[in-house]
Amino acid sequence: MGNYKEYADMYLRYVDKIISFLPFKERFLEWKSFFLNPEKFEIKPLKTRIVDFYVKLLVDFIVSMLSNLPGIIFLLATVLVSITIAPSTIMFALLALAGAIIFCLLLPLLYILYFAVEFAVAKICGGKGSFTAHSNVSFLSSFAVVAILLPAYIVSILLTWISSIPVISCLVSPILMLLSIAMILVGIYSLFLKYKGFIIVHKYSGMRSAITVLVPWLALVAIGIAFVALLYLGLFTLPFLANNAAGSANLSIFS
Repeated sequence: MGNYKEYADMYLRYVDKIISFLPFKERFLEWKSFFLNPEKFEIKPLKTRIVDFYVKLLVDFIVSMLSNLPGIIFLLATVLVSITIAPSTIMFALLALAGAIIFCLLLPLLYILYFAVEFAVAKICGGKGSFTAHSNVSFLSSFAVVAILLPAYIVSILLTWISSIPVISCLVSPILMLLSIAMILVGIYSLFLKYKGFIIVHKYSGMRSAITVLVPWLALVAIGIAFVALLYLGLFTLPFLANNAAGSANLSIFS
């Protein structure tokens, strides 16, 4: 147990060291604090949390760009060659960029909509907290994961770059997979952070807090699975229907 605590303390020191080099230090320190103690936090206006969300989105974007840097360089080169050969493709590139920017701007609204569903479930369960306090917990549970995973992000980026070397790839890939699994588990832990935070905000039992967390989450997972299933069925059904339609058309011609 002592060894575990030593490793945890060492990891947290790395987190603090990385945060010390970043802008918005106070935000990252607050997020880290919530990860370690989700029962103690400051309720801030919703607009402040939306600004926090864009800071978190910026971190996600940078990590994603750096992790996929070789592929992104290849993609940019392909786009530049396409524009050189067919200048009209620049319009498609600009439309894609504009669409991505609009999606990022609207993304907080989708989160708030999800929080509204959570809040409705909380009220049905007898929750007493305000929507602002509820949203603080939901936002912070997501932000906290970003803060605590900062060292893991850096290691993951380096390992991803190294894995692009064919000779070393077979050695690095298993480590990268284990790291990815650990990061996913930390992401799932954010549900527990919500659970603890909702108990404080809504002043109700752990069972009711668990219902508030899990019911919307399971509903979202079910919708996602249904969408993927419909998409999968559509991709395989459409060619079959097209072949049947073509076959029927041929039969009617010969008849």
